[in-house]
Amino acid sequence: MQPATKDGRTPLMDAALEASDETVSSLLSWGADPDKTDAIGRTALMDAIQSKCSTTINLLAPQTKVNLGGALQRLARDKVELTTGELIRQLVERAAQDREAAIKGLEAAAKFGSSAMIEMIAKSTKDHSIFEANKEELWKKTTMSDNEATVSALLQILPNPTFTAVYLAK
Repeated sequence: MQPATKDGRTPLMDAALEASDETVSSLLSWGADPDKTDAIGRTALMDAIQSKCSTTINLLAPQTKVNLGGALQRLARDKVELTTGELIRQLVERAAQDREAAIKGLEAAAKFGSSAMIEMIAKSTKDHSIFEANKEELWKKTTMSDNEATVSALLQILPNPTFTAVYLAK
């Protein structure tokens, strides 16, 4: 239904990046696939997050099912306010149910100082042991974010910081 360019970008992705809610709604109603990815794995939702337009994000968040880890990375990197909408919160909670997405999201939240995302992932991920393999790297990123709230939030998931993280914090 939606023709893609050579790099895999679709009209839906372009409309999402431009925060054109009316166009996004129309394209979705005409059958545009929100799960289509471009050559580097980006989805229309990730473009909507980059636009920082909460209404466009809310149009795409409930319908997107692929690369949710990438969406969480964008939310953290672009410092999108997670408490502005129910659908954004639900997106984070849904992504936290997927092991790979939860790990990517937690890594980005640690790096970019998103304590709200860490708290949402902590509440929504049943098995926190999935984060143990990356424990040292997560703590390094968290301490380097220089954000006290982020450090406190990570303590909920990984209560014993590594020696390296403690040393970096000092």
